[in-house]
Amino acid sequence: MKSPTSQELQTLAEHQLVLSYNKKPPQPPHNQWSQLDEAKVLLRAEPNLLFRKTEYTVLHSFLAGKINHQLSGVFNATGELGTGKTTTIRRFVEVTGLRLNDAHNAFSVIWKQLTTQTVSSNKAQTLLNEHFSGAKVREISTILLIDDVDFLSRSKPEVISNILNWSNQCRSKVIVITTANSMDWLERVVTGQEIKTLLFNSYTSDQLEKIIKDRLIGNFSFDPNAIQLAAKNGDGNAKAALSLCYLAIKLVKSNYPGISQITRLHIAEITHLIQVKQHKDMQKKRELLQTMPKTVLNNNNTYIWLEISCMTLFLWFI
Repeated sequence: MKSPTSQELQTLAEHQLVLSYNKKPPQPPHNQWSQLDEAKVLLRAEPNLLFRKTEYTVLHSFLAGKINHQLSGVFNATGELGTGKTTTIRRFVEVTGLRLNDAHNAFSVIWKQLTTQTVSSNKAQTLLNEHFSGAKVREISTILLIDDVDFLSRSKPEVISNILNWSNQCRSKVIVITTANSMDWLERVVTGQEIKTLLFNSYTSDQLEKIIKDRLIGNFSFDPNAIQLAAKNGDGNAKAALSLCYLAIKLVKSNYPGISQITRLHIAEITHLIQVKQHKDMQKKRELLQTMPKTVLNNNNTYIWLEISCMTLFLWFI
């Protein structure tokens, strides 16, 4: 079978760039579902890639250059949680791996993905080191994604060093993409090759607000002020902001039957609950619960505050 030329690969990559960047999430069914049920599905659907066009283009250029010139390399996407690192990478790499409790198990997982063979981790490590040794020129490029590499490198830095070393073999055609919340993992990992690093900055509140609205296109279960507060309380983290919206729906459906729209007060209440849960001090938990913001309906069917506290006011104005 004839291998594609470099020009053909470049054309294909450019075509995929246009198609994948504007990928739309699947729409939920509309049969007898409430707006809140639809919103839960939309908030968890595959997102559009907003405010990451520059990062997308940089990664596309890196991968296209390595593949077209049959080279190896390492690309590290770093940034705080919820800044779009994995979402951007998923536009290029189909994630088929597993979340591992032991980093050493990565060898058996990778070997099985390459060959469908199940072997022990030690055996897989030996086989993979031979496979990517450079003794034989690989016909195609192999792209490996290590998500949360900073977490994995804490327990088994030698495993990460071993994997990165494959990309150091000139004929292995191994491209390793890593994501991390910080750069400190490089101090624990021994590597002799240059690593291309790209910083993903935190989102602004306005950007998070637009990300939430983009997820909820055609759905009217959120008051605009609720979306605004969720974006502010997300603190630059898209995952956190979207989770606030998702959990607010669960709160309303379980505690406020008959309510069909999420308001700013529901977002404040769920934010407070999360803060309570995060505290390890039981006395502090009780104190926070006593200042829990609660919402009720008055005779005019409008929301009013009960038990306003300093914490509540903080949530209201941030």
